[in-house]
Amino acid sequence: MAGASVKVAVRVRPFNARETSRQAKCVIQMQGNTTCEVRPFNARETSRQAKCVIQMQGNTTCESGG
Repeated sequence: MAGASVKVAVRVRPFNARETSRQAKCVIQMQGNTTCEVRPFNARETSRQAKCVIQMQGNTTCESGG
C-alpha cells in the first residue's frame, strides 16, 4: 500500500468506577496536538506512535506530555 495514509482521531474517556477501583493505568499518552503513543500492556510489546488529526482528551487522570 505505497502512498496510503491513515487519519487517526483519539478520545480518551474517563475511567469508570470499576477501572478506578482496580487502579487501571492509562495506555495512551498525548504529546502536544499531534502525537499520541499507545503504551503496551506488557513489556514484550513495543510502544506505537501515530500522528493524531483530532485530539479530544476527556480523561484527566491520564498523563499528558508536552
